Amino acid sequence: SSPVSSGLEDDILGRAFDVMLRAKFESKGGMGIYLTPQQVRDAMVQLAFFDILREDPGTITRRNAQTGDLGFRVGDPCCGSGGFLVSGMREVRKYVEKLVGLSEKQRRELLAEIFSRGFEGADNSPNMVLLARINMALHGDPKARVFEAKNSLVDDFFIPESFDLILTNPPFKKGGIKEEDQPDLLQSFRSDVHDNKP
Repeated sequence: SSPVSSGLEDDILGRAFDVMLRAKFESKGGMGIYLTPQQVRDAMVQLAFFDILREDPGTITRRNAQTGDLGFRVGDPCCGSGGFLVSGMREVRKYVEKLVGLSEKQRRELLAEIFSRGFEGADNSPNMVLLARINMALHGDPKARVFEAKNSLVDDFFIPESFDLILTNPPFKKGGIKEEDQPDLLQSFRSDVHDNKP
């Protein structure tokens, strides 16, 4: 059987997985982790893909002239259970299904190749990394590239400027970050601001 299951199977499995995660994390006595609601994720991803495809319709399937590899990349540096990545995978699936002139086998192979190279995430929780990998596997990426990172927002974890699209809902610290606690972090985000202007 193909490593990429059908869209209908993905949708059913993915929605069941999402419901299971919400029950675990958000219910009374849950772990205090709040996942971005699926409707919000889907709307954000659809808006982003609309703009990408309007600007350059070939972006998703463009190959590197030297290597022949597909170059489209989507990242989530705070991926949690991989919801944004999975929503992005669904949009890519819809795009590939609309391509003309491809056999069903060619579509499956193209989709598997895009998934195997094009989606990457990180989270500081090993449990979330595992859940994201399972979530992505259920949607057709059995070797999901989701990694544990202490702080992928400030560490040099990802190659700079290597993504076409970054989708994320970063964690928020109650009370914010205080100057006396993390001056270096705050300075790094202010390094391109002078006299309150970029």
